[in-house]
Amino acid sequence: MAAGLLLAPEGIVDELGPGAVPYVTVFSRSAVSSWTVAIALPRGVLNAALWRSLAWIALGALGMFTLGLALVRAIGSHIERSIRGLVPPAVALGYGEPVTLPPLHLRETRAVGHALVQAAALLHERTRQRDDAERDRLRLSDAKQDIERSEAFLRGIFEETPDGVLLVGLDCRVTRANAQGEQLFGYAQGTLAGTMIDDLLVETGPQARPLCERVCAAPMRRGVGGTAQLHGRRRDVSSFPADAMASPLR
Repeated sequence: MAAGLLLAPEGIVDELGPGAVPYVTVFSRSAVSSWTVAIALPRGVLNAALWRSLAWIALGALGMFTLGLALVRAIGSHIERSIRGLVPPAVALGYGEPVTLPPLHLRETRAVGHALVQAAALLHERTRQRDDAERDRLRLSDAKQDIERSEAFLRGIFEETPDGVLLVGLDCRVTRANAQGEQLFGYAQGTLAGTMIDDLLVETGPQARPLCERVCAAPMRRGVGGTAQLHGRRRDVSSFPADAMASPLR
């Protein structure tokens, strides 16, 4: 220490104490009074205090690390439970079943869960609309088949009746005729349509009137001839005695 005082007014000196024990001496000399204060401690005591401090620091760091790991594990488990909670609703959505949400603790998973509920409701609505459309299609198909069967039945009656049948529009033109009617008036198949009824049936006698005028005047009347004589006129201008009945179609 004396050598140290010669070099500087204060400092730290390592030296051997009683029993050859290493000491650390801290000294300081006052510039006013020239007094010198020195404090000496065994190095083992200082080292023990240092190691204790390092041990506490390491223990604290280990504790913080353990606490952080526990927090990460807890937060990870929390997130995992919330994500796993979305699996049953997603499966239910895939099977078209009602979607119910379990308790979800994360805002993001709650948002996804609500989206699944909305998607399930939309899917249910679209499925209902599809089923309604399919039922309407089946009903329309059945109705169409019924109409086709009715048309085929009526067409069979129309074509197979032994009398000539003419369908006449409001303008008194033939719109359709069966095969017997075309043969009766001497027309080829499909050529009688569009012919005026007055060109096919003509009344003679004192009360003769155009047939179109008579039918329009009494559309519900069945006998057309009345007291006048009715003649049919073929395409080759030859005529034949005829009898006709008119009935409106509703």
